[in-house]
Amino acid sequence: MKYVFWIHSSTSYYMAKAIIAKENLDCHNVVYLIDRNYANKYHNNIEIEDISFWMNKFYPMKIKTILNLRRIIKSFDCYISCLIADSFTVYIPQLTTPIFQLLITHHSCVGYHFMEEGLAYYKDQLYKASPNKFPLLVELLFKVYNIFCRRVQLNYPFLKPYKKSRFQPKYYLLNNKYNVLRENVSLVSWIKEETFFTSIPSGASVLVLSPIVEYRLATPEKFYASMNLLFNYISDSHVFIKAHPYQASSVVNTLVGLLEQHGKTWTLIPNDEPFEQILLSVENLCVFGTESSLMFYATLLGNNNKIISNRNNLAFNDIIFRKYAQNSESLVVNSYIQI
Repeated sequence: MKYVFWIHSSTSYYMAKAIIAKENLDCHNVVYLIDRNYANKYHNNIEIEDISFWMNKFYPMKIKTILNLRRIIKSFDCYISCLIADSFTVYIPQLTTPIFQLLITHHSCVGYHFMEEGLAYYKDQLYKASPNKFPLLVELLFKVYNIFCRRVQLNYPFLKPYKKSRFQPKYYLLNNKYNVLRENVSLVSWIKEETFFTSIPSGASVLVLSPIVEYRLATPEKFYASMNLLFNYISDSHVFIKAHPYQASSVVNTLVGLLEQHGKTWTLIPNDEPFEQILLSVENLCVFGTESSLMFYATLLGNNNKIISNRNNLAFNDIIFRKYAQNSESLVVNSYIQI
């Protein structure tokens, strides 16, 4: 039997490693399905397959995609059967995405479990469908399709056990005080890489970027103005920058331009240098940003880190981000220092 993990960030990668260690899984029977150009220099003895192509089939969800779902599902099933060629248990972050539903209802799947993948696990929408608004015709198609489709439920709640699956999942969570899930929970801890090295010193200032502009969660002009205000609170002359995998180079260039106007020098942390390992290794960091899973984990992992956020400032000044913030409240962001 194979153990299949969906990996699209360092967070999901280190959750997978923690689960493999906790459950004593044979690494030779583990398969990583990676997405979103994920890179990590610490992969060892694990079969890796990039299936970004299939994820892109469902995002963004269009009427054409809905009308062609039967054909897409058949092709995806054949692909997974050829790739894994065995029965499998799959570990996924959520069930809103149709591909995760297809994996757990595949004829070779013998079980599925959820694994924590960021800040979303600590928000109020865990068992609710997405609060995002869709065009009326698309929402109507969602409802009709959900009545008749055996495999896929469109706009399905984030972590609700799948009603079309007979399996009862576990929830693998990072051990911390903010967990709101209580049933079928298995707590794990991230494993520190023995060979990990970073040039980031104790007490450094780190700017963690989020794809707010890329996901159209705020007006670009308002976002840059709020970030420019946040930069006034950085006292160090040098700033380390961690960009999101979806970060556009134009956004990074605009932000480093603003940093330079503040007289700051900067270093971009490479994509394959996991920030989670930095948090396990370096103390007393000053972490700046709006809202992201990495800021959240900087809070969780302790080491006397200080988190300074412009989330409330941006929500006050931009109506688009304000609506997003209202739909994504969590206990964790209340622990940040808000400018």
